[in-house]
Amino acid sequence: MKKFFKKSSGFTLIEVLLTLSIFSIIALGLYSVFWHAVTINKRSESLGRIYQEARWALDRMVQDLENSIAYQYGTLYDEKKFFDSDEGGISFVVPSSEGLKVVRYYLEQPNFGAIHRVLVGKRFSSSRDMVINSKQGTEIDYLKREEKLLGKALQTSVTDEEAIETLSIHVKRGGLKFLYAYKEGSDANPDIIWKEQWNGSNYPLSIRIEVIFINNDQNQEDIIFTRDVFLPIGSWGEKKFDLEL
Repeated sequence: MKKFFKKSSGFTLIEVLLTLSIFSIIALGLYSVFWHAVTINKRSESLGRIYQEARWALDRMVQDLENSIAYQYGTLYDEKKFFDSDEGGISFVVPSSEGLKVVRYYLEQPNFGAIHRVLVGKRFSSSRDMVINSKQGTEIDYLKREEKLLGKALQTSVTDEEAIETLSIHVKRGGLKFLYAYKEGSDANPDIIWKEQWNGSNYPLSIRIEVIFINNDQNQEDIIFTRDVFLPIGSWGEKKFDLEL
């Protein structure tokens, strides 16, 4: 008498292990793709914020410079200049609905004594401290914009709480530079030379703004933005001074 045995419908141990291995490989691949997508998205968002911040800051500087005017302070303030530049930044006079104002752009080292939320473009007291995350081992500066009514700007001893804007919190230490156009050579075939010092008594005819922004990606270079501003009220740099490039 023949005996018939019903074939088992279950999985063998080898089949189970093989199935689990296949699912593990698929899951690992999906996780890797997801992780890379999240990383790329974070980098893109960070880079996008820096580009937006840089464009906003440069547009603000260009707008102020294009609206600048010449103003004679008078004999009581012979040492005052309506356009002044040094290694710390530049200052100039602009009109406003409240009257003439002195606008100054400069860098300031952050004070890490306290932690506050940073809102770029918002006004705050100059005594407020801020902390941000930046590329490891890289020192940063804050790009500031300060404006004062002309009368208060003439009172150098006044230390009232004027409104200060933070235009950027991602500038490399010493990463703000202003270059001024000098004409050399004949008028028929002039050469335009950019120098870091301005010796003229008037506005420069053209100013090149250069700002180095920190790229928080450890493997990427910092980002350099430049913008040339033409000032119709300006003039070429005087050639009688021998200034270094």
